Amino acid sequence: MDIRKLNTPLPINLIDFRIQSVNKGGYATFLAYKNARADQQRLDEVVGPMNWSRSHSRDNHNCTVSIWNEATQQWVGKEDTGSESNTEAEKGLASDSFKRACFNWGIGRELYDMPTISIKLKSDEYAKHSFGNKEVYRASYKARLNEWRWVLSRDHDKRIVELSAYDYEGGKRYSYSDRAALVEWVNLMMGYARSEEYDALLTEYEEKQRESQDFVESAWSLISASSRTKIEQVIKQEREARKNG
Repeated sequence: MDIRKLNTPLPINLIDFRIQSVNKGGYATFLAYKNARADQQRLDEVVGPMNWSRSHSRDNHNCTVSIWNEATQQWVGKEDTGSESNTEAEKGLASDSFKRACFNWGIGRELYDMPTISIKLKSDEYAKHSFGNKEVYRASYKARLNEWRWVLSRDHDKRIVELSAYDYEGGKRYSYSDRAALVEWVNLMMGYARSEEYDALLTEYEEKQRESQDFVESAWSLISASSRTKIEQVIKQEREARKNG
């Protein structure tokens, strides 16, 4: 068991993006969340389903997640407090306290480092609601947020390199890129072009191509035309060598 693997960033399919607020101008602020299933899956994968447990106290306000320490032959627990959700308060409270306790073990902690996500909604994707003298703006069902697709790329140091959002029609609605991380990644690729580690790096590059064309386009925009040609030639040579090898 390598307990450090609990800190591995969650894959994009285990991250939920929800609207926190919508302002009068129609700009929605999104936050990244994990659900309890993501925590359960990570614990099962890293420590094993028989080597962790959860317990609740104070009417589900608190949750303790314990992991069996084989070396000391004892349970080690970490505890945190949750808050009620707007629906199914008791169930939501138990789920939130569990997720917060898992944050203490490092699961999903990288979500706190997400960039600010502000997206302009279309005129029919949000509406004004009145509650007494208070006006609140919320996303409408026409936004079809559950059909949006999010793409996330990270570098070797787990930093976010690219984050993009596409609506249900495939239109890009948000894009974030870390220029410094992109430059570093491209330089790393070029530096390893003839090293023994290049095969693994080439595989990563090809995976990123499949995951997000935006990543490739952003990376290419940061280097000169001559450098692009050199990288493409090396990649072509390596691909040919793989086929013939």
